[in-house]
Amino acid sequence: LLSILRVEYVEAYIPLVVYALVQLFLIVGSIASTTLLGFEEVDLNENAGFRDYVKSKLFKVASIGLASSILYIATLFIILALTKPLTPIETSLTWVTANIIASVVSTIYMIRLVKGLSIRIPWRSILNYILSAIVMTVPVIILKPRSIVIEAIITLKNIIPGIIIGALTYFTILYIIDQWFRELIDKILRTIKLKKKD
Repeated sequence: LLSILRVEYVEAYIPLVVYALVQLFLIVGSIASTTLLGFEEVDLNENAGFRDYVKSKLFKVASIGLASSILYIATLFIILALTKPLTPIETSLTWVTANIIASVVSTIYMIRLVKGLSIRIPWRSILNYILSAIVMTVPVIILKPRSIVIEAIITLKNIIPGIIIGALTYFTILYIIDQWFRELIDKILRTIKLKKKD
């Protein structure tokens, strides 16, 4: 994929792989953020004042995002000052490291806030999605192109089989191990059948 943008970018694949793996954890933080915003009702109160908003989860989520950005900049500055990267891949790793630290800290705090709510977190479903994604990487790695081609069309032809098989593997594993996903697929199929009859 990087070679489609520019061949020189290929050497930065290691930071990209690390960042992609961390995204599995950050998805949980995104879900936690959405959950917190969904439980907040201060914006429905016409008489709510500034203090009410400051005490609300809307303000907390926004503050966490701001704090995460500040932490990212501070971490990036410290790492750059200590390591002084010279090559593009070192620079990429520096950026990824700072981003991961800031994102992980904010995600952990988001999860702690969600635990304070009277809801049941679907950890089993979350683990099912993560497990399916991990299994999906096996055929993707096996089928990845072994050579770099400059032409974008040829590169796409080389990576499309891996993408298709990876996606099929992901959804197949998820269908087998996750009840909610099976029910979702069944509902979609029933809806399609009903529309065809109409």
